[in-house]
Amino acid sequence: FSYANGKGVTQDWGRANSLYEKACGLGDGGGCSNLGSSYANGSGVAQDRGRANSLYEKACGLGQRVGCRYLGMSYANGSGVPQDWVRANSLYEKACGLGEGVGCRNLGFNYDQGRGVAQDISRANSLYEKACGLGNGAGCKDLAFSYANGRGVAQDWSRANSLYEKACGLGEGTGCT
Repeated sequence: FSYANGKGVTQDWGRANSLYEKACGLGDGGGCSNLGSSYANGSGVAQDRGRANSLYEKACGLGQRVGCRYLGMSYANGSGVPQDWVRANSLYEKACGLGEGVGCRNLGFNYDQGRGVAQDISRANSLYEKACGLGNGAGCKDLAFSYANGRGVAQDWSRANSLYEKACGLGEGTGCT
C-alpha cells in the first residue's frame, strides 16, 4: 500500500504489485484485491479486466469484503465478464455480510430497482440502513429519500432530514443538496 500511494517511500507501482502478488500468494485477501485493482486500472501493469476479476474472486473466497464488492461491480457492469445481476447480487450480499457498506448499498439499490431480484422496497430500505450504519453516505441518502417520499416506510421528514444530514457529512453530495 505504501509503495502504491507513495506513503513514506517513493511511489513505485512495480514494487507495490510485486508485494501484492506475494501477499496474495500467501493467502492474504487484501493483497489479491489490491493487485486486482492494479490490473483493473492498469496501474504498473497492462490493464486486464479478466485477471483483475480472477484476483477479486480469490480475494472474495478468502473473505476479503472489498474483493467481493469489486467482483460484484464487474458482474453488474459487464466489465471483463458477462453482465449478470444475479451473480452481482450474490457477491454484494457476501460483501455486505462481511461489513462492506458499498456492497450493502449496491444490493439495496438492486432490490429498489428490481435488478436481478424481485423489487422489494422494504428489503432495499433495510440494506440502505445497514449501509448507512457502516458509514456509506449513498445508503444514508437513499434511505432518506425513502423517508421523504414514504417509500416502504411511513413518510417522516424529520428522519429524512437527519439522514440527509448524515449523508452530507459522509461526503455524499446529493445528501447535502
